[in-house]
Amino acid sequence: MLRPRSRIRTIIAAGGLLCGSAVACTPDAPAPVRIEIAHELWGGFYPLDIASLTPSPTLKLVTVVEEDSDLLFARFAAGAHDAIAASLVDLLRLQQSVHAMRIVGCTDESLGADAVVARGDIPSVADLKGKRIGVKPGTFAELLVSRMLATAGLTTSEVTLVDVAARDVPRALTAGTIDAGETWEPYLSRLEAPAFRQLYSTRETPGLVIQCLAVRESMLRSHPAAVRELFQRVVDQGTAIMATPDSIIPRAARALQRDPATLPPIRGFRWLSLDDNRRLLGVSGEPALLTSAAVHVKFLSDNGVLRAPTDLSSLFTPAFLPQ
Repeated sequence: MLRPRSRIRTIIAAGGLLCGSAVACTPDAPAPVRIEIAHELWGGFYPLDIASLTPSPTLKLVTVVEEDSDLLFARFAAGAHDAIAASLVDLLRLQQSVHAMRIVGCTDESLGADAVVARGDIPSVADLKGKRIGVKPGTFAELLVSRMLATAGLTTSEVTLVDVAARDVPRALTAGTIDAGETWEPYLSRLEAPAFRQLYSTRETPGLVIQCLAVRESMLRSHPAAVRELFQRVVDQGTAIMATPDSIIPRAARALQRDPATLPPIRGFRWLSLDDNRRLLGVSGEPALLTSAAVHVKFLSDNGVLRAPTDLSSLFTPAFLPQ
């Protein structure tokens, strides 16, 4: 008769033989792939943020918000984060220092959430001649200001452009250091009439300001299925939350661990569907995103921001869109 300790050894040995036989033991499930996405505070990215709340055995999505855009892009260029969500023009600028990334999808289009706001005593665009306009040079904000001035026959040489970040425009306008400024939500909502007047917005420039998601090529190579799952989640969340708008900000606040009152309102942009993305990234033809990109490339080249030729064909890929 086997002693207790010997009996235990026999059971363990038998178990080891069984695991090596045709009836194999179930291995431990692999850990989910972790993808960290950085972005600025922007309502169009809510589907990304809310998607991080969805449990999955294969994908752990983490979003990081950075309100200082310069730090956001500098940190990504230095190797932080696996992906970045930003406007197309900012990604074109970023490609100058981060070559190994590709746009795998787009989240939204700005249709009024970006605007140029002036003091209340400046009634029209024409009245900006000779005035100080706060804008971040070399960004789509400067392009939007240029488009606005052109509607009144003006150019940027007839105004004074002051380097002011969008988040600082409300403070600069209130202090009187600028006469007008380009900003976006949630900062835009802080500039109310009659003290301030909105003169121009992306409502007048459809297709110009599109936000996209760019992923490092190392992540695309090592975990393509996780990237596809990521964008499938974003599309699913975008579709779902559009049907229940009252739930969006509370859920985004929970994902970002922020006070709901500090988040951008749900207005001034359009979330992009899967069909929109197929058209933009060229699933069955020429990528429509090339049209917007070409406008930005010309603007950035004319302003000396792009130091090297931009290979647009290498920046987009539809390969990770849901089927």
